[in-house]
Amino acid sequence: MMKNHYVYPVVFEQAKNNVSFYFPDFPGFVGTHETVAKGISAARDLLEEAILQYEAASKPLPSPSDPKSIKLYDPTDRIVFIDVWMPPDEKNNNE
Repeated sequence: MMKNHYVYPVVFEQAKNNVSFYFPDFPGFVGTHETVAKGISAARDLLEEAILQYEAASKPLPSPSDPKSIKLYDPTDRIVFIDVWMPPDEKNNNE
């Protein structure tokens, strides 16, 4: 049975003029934005894309990391949980 609701941690890093973010559980899925609020929206879209790519490649989705196991490199880094709900028909339309 396929899940429809997913929650994964994303790490936000504050830079001088923007924020960058990455998903520890999805290597290579990273982004930048002007603000955290816009970054959260972009991270949600990126999480959807990561899930679709994994499923299209028949790769098993990783389990979400425990926040205690995520190493933060700067005192301003923050872990945010991003959730997406993907209806079955949305998944099928993107394959």
